[in-house]
Amino acid sequence: MRTIALFLLLSVIAACGSSSDESDAATPGDVTSPEVTDLGSTEDQLPATDTSSDLASTDLVSVDLDQETEADAAPPPCLDEIPQLSLSAEADLTFDLGPYVMNATPESMVIMWRTLEPCQGTVHYGTDDLALDLSVTDSTALVMHELLLEELAADTRYAYQVDCGTKTSKVHHFFTAPNPGQPFRFVGWGDNQSGPEIFTGLVEQMVEYGPHMAIGVGDHVSAGSQTELWKLQLFGPGRPLFHQVPFFAAMGNHEENGIDYYQLFSYPHPEDAEDPYHESYYSYTYGNAFFLVINTNGIFVPVGDVDTPVSAWIKEQVSSPAAKAATWRFAYAHEPGHTENWSPGSCNFDGNISIGAFVVPLLEEHDFHIYFAGHTHAYERSLQNGLVQIITGGGGGHLDEKCFDLPQTTVNYQEHHYVQVEAGCETLRLEAVDQFGTLFDWFELSADQPGVFTEEGPLEDLPEPIINTAATDL
Repeated sequence: MRTIALFLLLSVIAACGSSSDESDAATPGDVTSPEVTDLGSTEDQLPATDTSSDLASTDLVSVDLDQETEADAAPPPCLDEIPQLSLSAEADLTFDLGPYVMNATPESMVIMWRTLEPCQGTVHYGTDDLALDLSVTDSTALVMHELLLEELAADTRYAYQVDCGTKTSKVHHFFTAPNPGQPFRFVGWGDNQSGPEIFTGLVEQMVEYGPHMAIGVGDHVSAGSQTELWKLQLFGPGRPLFHQVPFFAAMGNHEENGIDYYQLFSYPHPEDAEDPYHESYYSYTYGNAFFLVINTNGIFVPVGDVDTPVSAWIKEQVSSPAAKAATWRFAYAHEPGHTENWSPGSCNFDGNISIGAFVVPLLEEHDFHIYFAGHTHAYERSLQNGLVQIITGGGGGHLDEKCFDLPQTTVNYQEHHYVQVEAGCETLRLEAVDQFGTLFDWFELSADQPGVFTEEGPLEDLPEPIINTAATDL
């Protein structure tokens, strides 16, 4: 049974009694040109969220006024064509987990993998499959490996191979992120936790789509405190995709704020942040889009008129220069602001009050285009005050049933699925595809008109109660 938090009451209680320990410091790795960094791994169980930590942000852009020529230079024009990457469908079983890519930027990529026994690993990489002449090595023998490749070229295909102990992975490939302002394609899903066989099929479809990156809206395992489930339900079925495509996930309630989330993922967060949980709420720019990721399990709303560190951070992010400069602005978290579906026989949840009352109005005010969520095990598309909400909780968990008939919800589909998105120079196209490969919903948005569908589905022959014809934009 999924936990439904009474956020305002818990905010007051937690703000008075939460605490946090400092996380382990990373150890620099042995370096072979160019300069690289071993990010290390966390060994100790992390405590409850520390709401007293200092506010920090990684996405604010600073401008050196003395560099007028560079600052005033116009960015390169947006490329009209959105490339479809050619990806391999092969799963490499060399290591217990991975190797997989994380936290892509135009200049860097993180390579991670997990071994059953400690070993000192090396990542060999280069732009030529036959000449992997660059490398970075662990500083010591580890089980959880996290190595940073730096000084890479933007929007470029690299080959990489991992050695660790007596084992050597196959040669894999990744693409660095495109430069800011450039188009790309991505996929997204949530709530695959209890259906690895269904998720495996969805992964096959996503690999064929050829995305640059992937987003996850949480509940990627059914119990985050059980280490074995991360392999069984997420990293095992997702191997072919994760070898090549960076995955930016939000934390769901089923992740249980477990230590494995922080060990297995690598996300942007301030290096000097006193709050080790900052890696579960973060923001990043990828190509022409700005992404805001919120942890709905923590305290992310103000307490009365007083901002908590996270609510202040959210306000800062939605109005940041990075967000304003982006063509597309997306936010995602695990819980939706409203939903028509819930667990069969139990219609006791219709949305997260704090998302609806605090986050959604901020996103609307700052011209965000889409808020992605899961938690509900179905697909829903709604439009309210210019903000599109997409619930994509059909990654494999047991499906929910329709409970409510909300006027802002236009499409409601109870089937396992994922979404695929083309973030173009001026137009965005989102397609929802079910486990059988059926395109059951789609729409297009114009960058300068958030909330206006220039074209849209869904298919007219979807069974009831898929389409709510009384839907309106409230």
